[in-house]
Amino acid sequence: ENATYLRQILASKMIVRYHDVCLRVLNSLAGLCRSNSSGSSQSPSRLCENIIYILNAVHLPATSEQYSCRLLGQMLESPNNDKKAKKQKTLDQKPDNTVVQDNKNAYKALRKAYSDCWLSLLSLELSADNHLHILQELPARVLPVMSQPLRFSDYLTEAYNRGGNLALLALNGLFMLIAKHGLDYPLFYHKLYALLTPDMFLSEHHEKFMRLVSQFVISRFLPGYLVASFVKRFVRRALFAPAYAVPWCLRMAAELIRRHPSVHFLVHRTVSASNDVQAGLNFFDPAQALVPPSHGVVDAGDVSSKSSKEAADPFDDSEIDPAKSGALQSSLWEVETLRQHFNPAVVRMCDMFSVDVRRVGTLPPPPPPPGGVDDYAMVTY
Repeated sequence: ENATYLRQILASKMIVRYHDVCLRVLNSLAGLCRSNSSGSSQSPSRLCENIIYILNAVHLPATSEQYSCRLLGQMLESPNNDKKAKKQKTLDQKPDNTVVQDNKNAYKALRKAYSDCWLSLLSLELSADNHLHILQELPARVLPVMSQPLRFSDYLTEAYNRGGNLALLALNGLFMLIAKHGLDYPLFYHKLYALLTPDMFLSEHHEKFMRLVSQFVISRFLPGYLVASFVKRFVRRALFAPAYAVPWCLRMAAELIRRHPSVHFLVHRTVSASNDVQAGLNFFDPAQALVPPSHGVVDAGDVSSKSSKEAADPFDDSEIDPAKSGALQSSLWEVETLRQHFNPAVVRMCDMFSVDVRRVGTLPPPPPPPGGVDDYAMVTY
């Protein structure tokens, strides 16, 4: 109890108010982490919890200018008038450029100590709860103030490769490093494709993951095979996803088709008697509709009421490599099945796939479906 009380006093009063104390504490914590990285008599779990608790109390500004404004505000709010007057007199005696340079040097030292402390913490043996907490803090409070945020790329990549909730949370940090700092992550979209499992929608972090997926996948620079695989993956997930995730899956698939008209053949498909797939048939024409079979097998030969021939869906949902999924040879028969969904909103969303998004001649492309993609990630029932 005494240790917890002292930890609270240090975090809430000393570190927040006195920046020299904060700098000394961060340097001491970094040295403590380095000395305990190879083993210690102190409990590693308790040590990590204490360090994380203290780091959460450090709110480092993003720039040196904000740091200077904070120092000035704290000085003006100080209840000790004599101490305030003494500080003001000292500042008045210094040139303005000297004060600014002193604040910049102090901010650089504090930011370096803050970064070293976080990196030293990651060298310890952390529990699963510690990893979850750190991954939640890195994108919001740590990476924006780091001078070299790419130093955290190894940790985020390792967490992303582990899968599960760690991968969901690490995706946010990787998105910042890729979008803002030029991180090169080979086969990133392949790993993201593999993360789109039915269990993903049952995670407590599913809403954040869905928003991040929307930002990554909605890109005009993805190859056709990757777009087709994601489209097929989304509509297949819509068959088995919880009710709140079905609109998002359909909206994502429709948005990808709208942005990449080259994969529109997934909706308009012609299948000959020899199962040769060609483009041209309106998949959602009631007179030519392909009837989705049970057990994941599509009757792709039912082109007309006069002749029919069964064929297996070439799409392999268990394949984690989108290049080998067979999506380019498949079709969106799942949308026709979703027209029988109990939710009327899902049935209406299936009409999005009946719109021809191909730019024929000089005709403008059709307007996008209502609502942003991120709005569908927050749908609940």
